[in-house]
Amino acid sequence: MLDIKTLMFLYLIINVVNAGAVAFIWSQNRGRFAGISFWLVDMILQAVGSALIVLRGQVPNVISMTLSNTLILAGALFIFIGLERFTGKKGRQIHNYVLLVVFVVVNAYFVVVQPNLTVREIAVSAVLAIYTFQCCWLLLRRANPGLRQITRLAGIVFAAYAAFSLARIILHSVFPAQTSDFFKSGAVDVVALIAYIVLSVCIIISLVLMVNRRLLADVKTQEEKFTTAFRSSPYAITLTKPSDGTIFEVNEGFVHITGYQYAEVIGKTTLGLKLWVREL
Repeated sequence: MLDIKTLMFLYLIINVVNAGAVAFIWSQNRGRFAGISFWLVDMILQAVGSALIVLRGQVPNVISMTLSNTLILAGALFIFIGLERFTGKKGRQIHNYVLLVVFVVVNAYFVVVQPNLTVREIAVSAVLAIYTFQCCWLLLRRANPGLRQITRLAGIVFAAYAAFSLARIILHSVFPAQTSDFFKSGAVDVVALIAYIVLSVCIIISLVLMVNRRLLADVKTQEEKFTTAFRSSPYAITLTKPSDGTIFEVNEGFVHITGYQYAEVIGKTTLGLKLWVREL
């Protein structure tokens, strides 16, 4: 069976790569779509949080156990806030902030006062399930109907993340950890880490596809607006190649004003058709 510390190191690498991917998306689209900055903050927090877990045993427990998981959960909240802005469905977050504070208190208690790995793992999974379920509900139900086709895949991935987090709670309840050392906790956490690695990659892929699909939808909308304006304009409009001036499209106004039919002008030039009173 794979070693948990090795898996955590792999998870850290994946998070760093994910942060790089989102940083690229952010650099290309930050002025076009709202919310992507929050996705980038999430990925940075995920990477820092997983790095602190990898350093467990070399840094104080309250940092490697409480702060690390708090950063990871804060990242999950940030991505939800970002998705709300991306979909134009901004909402109040006070309940999510309160939940995060409650988690910090509970986690710190079961790290410092009464060490208990099982309770800590259940707490992490519960908050992750709540945050990712909200992401799922937003993308599948709250988003405007015209946007849901674009957000559906990401919504399904977040639904899988929430479902697995719930399953992890059940597994930890049925098979509690026999140790307080996370790196020796056994098969349940090995499976959980593998699943979270796969799901984190799927989330990034779905977010990239969601942005690309929205870009294509926006381009299509702009194209439809241009086509409508081009076709309905009462003025004669021609579209020509910059290289040689060959006409490749004209509108109805051109046909009406000049008397030329569509087939007569395509492939010709305005000079060849003698449309100008004099050549410049």
